[in-house]
Amino acid sequence: PLARIAGRGAAALEPQFFGFAPVEAANQAVKRAGISWSDVAAVELNEAFAAQSLACIDNWDIDPAIVNAWGGAVAIGHPLGASGIRILGTLARRLEASGERWGVAAICIGVGQGLAVVLENVNATK
Repeated sequence: PLARIAGRGAAALEPQFFGFAPVEAANQAVKRAGISWSDVAAVELNEAFAAQSLACIDNWDIDPAIVNAWGGAVAIGHPLGASGIRILGTLARRLEASGERWGVAAICIGVGQGLAVVLENVNATK
């Protein structure tokens, strides 16, 4: 296997705050995986828009360089109905290429929900 799901999270906010829902979802996933944000080497965040990503990054207090390092939805596009699998696949490949162990994929949904998954690279070398 390329990676395993080590934690997951879901959150819901008022619809007008949908872009911030991935923050709580990812915090839950990280906690459930038994790791901390300092262990995370890669993040794939499906950006609704650029400012939304900045708010999430700021709240997680992580290095922006680890987020969407191969390009996110603003650069690549937003494949309707496939955004979740796109970011999971990209995250798994980023972890494989870097040899790092932990990554987080997070996504917001327009009605106020956020979903997140922690992936563990089962072949990590770092």
